[in-house]
Amino acid sequence: TMAEKLSEYNSSNLAKLIIEKKRIEALINNMHDPVIGLDEQLKVIFANEEALKVIGVNSEDIIGHNAHELAVKNDLIRNLIRDLVDTESRNPTKQQPIKIFANNKEGYFEKETIHICITQKKKKNQLLIGHVIVLRNITEHKELDFAKTNLIATVSHEFKTPISSIKMSVHL
Repeated sequence: TMAEKLSEYNSSNLAKLIIEKKRIEALINNMHDPVIGLDEQLKVIFANEEALKVIGVNSEDIIGHNAHELAVKNDLIRNLIRDLVDTESRNPTKQQPIKIFANNKEGYFEKETIHICITQKKKKNQLLIGHVIVLRNITEHKELDFAKTNLIATVSHEFKTPISSIKMSVHL
């Protein structure tokens, strides 16, 4: 009887749901960008390893806790959920990159907040069920931009110095 019940459980929908949940968790944890999932009440549902490193907390300290409570203790979380809390800031303006010091180095991240909605069959309207915050690491782009700016400034200075002295000589 026990073997039959185990076989029945293994082929049930619950077993399939558990396998799919583990698959999604594995996909999220293998992403190179920090990803944080929140439900509609802003309770943290998941955070991948990269997000935990960047935020500087353990999974037990963040998962299952309300983001408002975490924001009191952590400035980065406060910055990440600011647009979810302020209803006036929901307009899609271009945000400045977020500067984060993690793993003994400085990094720049671009934040994208995705609002997750489902469509109910009978009502045909969308129901908000949560949010996903993705931080894209743009540190390399920032460093290249900084190097380009420095190169242009140096070249410009090197050209201006002789030209200035020639102009001064001609003027004299």
